[in-house]
Amino acid sequence: MKISIIMPTYQDAESIGQSIESVMSQTYDDWEMIIVNDGSTDETPEVVAAYLGRPGGEKIHYYEQENADQLNAIKNGLRYATGDYIYILHSDDLFAEKETLSRFVAYEREHPGYDAYMGNQILIDGEGKEIRLDRVMPYRNSKSRAALLYLWLGRNLYIDFAFFRRKAYYGSIKRSYLDSNMPYWLDLTQKSKCLNVKSMDFPMFRYRVFEGNYINNEIGKLNVINGELRTLTNLMKYFSIPFYRFQYVAFRAANKLGLASCFTPIYQNREEKHKEKVVRFAIEKRFQKTYHENLFLSQLISFYHLYESNQDWETVEIPPALPIYLGSDMRAFHKALLSGNLDPFYMLFLEKMGKGIHLFYCKNKDVKKLEMICEFFCIRPFITIQGMPS
Repeated sequence: MKISIIMPTYQDAESIGQSIESVMSQTYDDWEMIIVNDGSTDETPEVVAAYLGRPGGEKIHYYEQENADQLNAIKNGLRYATGDYIYILHSDDLFAEKETLSRFVAYEREHPGYDAYMGNQILIDGEGKEIRLDRVMPYRNSKSRAALLYLWLGRNLYIDFAFFRRKAYYGSIKRSYLDSNMPYWLDLTQKSKCLNVKSMDFPMFRYRVFEGNYINNEIGKLNVINGELRTLTNLMKYFSIPFYRFQYVAFRAANKLGLASCFTPIYQNREEKHKEKVVRFAIEKRFQKTYHENLFLSQLISFYHLYESNQDWETVEIPPALPIYLGSDMRAFHKALLSGNLDPFYMLFLEKMGKGIHLFYCKNKDVKKLEMICEFFCIRPFITIQGMPS
């Protein structure tokens, strides 16, 4: 059984060597490592090159791309993966021990047939010193877990790291996680279907925690909340949670006490009525009142505030060369927005979105593009699109 390890990297010349060594030292040897340099300007190429000539270096494949963010780097690496299983190892993290791959292979043989296998993580500091073992909440394949994800503001209940079966990864996981930046274990194309995931009670990897982590900067927070809001608004179509804020506080307390796995929210299988309150709550938890400074976030709240009262419709003309953003492209979108280089189409669309308009007409050939645009802006479940002859 071959395992493809995809390693996206950006400006990690100081740590990538340790990450590579944690792979090359594995006792299980049927693996390949695909490193995708996401536009680093440090000494990453030189560090990687030093390993290519070592024994086992022939199993390392190195590629470079212009800076496009980590999800796009993973998608790029996925094109070259030939393994039966896919594992994503970031260039500042390490496998937990030399036997990690061997332990997974043995476990998979005893428990075959799952879409993914998820273990625990060991938290380490910037120097690699162990902080503690972090046990991931045991996975449960049930509708109540999707409802709990909705209660948790679309924030992933688990971790993004697992050994993924190739067929599942190239299917729903690629769509949910890599394209849309949502939790891999939920397939929202199948009405909030949970994937078949197996929890393994041993540590898979060492996760480095430091101030430079993705979530600890403004751009990183915007990228993360874009995925969380996309998850949240998709789930609003299927779930309604009474006393939302009260139940949120209750789950947060249970989570801090290590009782998260015992918590089941009270929910109803119907569309959420209080959409704006839920979306605003989620955004304010990340950005407090500063969300007004961000055009996307402020217009999203405005959309859900005016959504039910606005019965207007708009005809949309999509320029042929318009760049279509996916959830994995949030950094590029935000960079264009801040620099004043965002295509005028998007500025106009955000204006219409802020008015609560939810019925759009466009040419038949542009329907798919408009669906993707609405998905990116976290309004797709509540938008009606009518195609017209060209």
